[in-house]
Amino acid sequence: MIYEFHHALGQILNYQIGIEVQEPDRKLILAIPQETYQEMQTEKLYAASMLKYNVHILVYNIDNQSIVLWQK
Repeated sequence: MIYEFHHALGQILNYQIGIEVQEPDRKLILAIPQETYQEMQTEKLYAASMLKYNVHILVYNIDNQSIVLWQK
């Protein structure tokens, strides 16, 4: 899971730079399945990284296709 997180974090950081340059009024949001988010809560690395890099997240439930958490 760490590899996937690093990959997603790298992508979102690159996209954030692009959006800041081309459309500064827009915000990028990382959507995370609820099960993955719950696994991430057991490791401080994930939360610390998202806080440090100001990553906005949306946690969703795959089964009922609903938003569980919207964190800015």
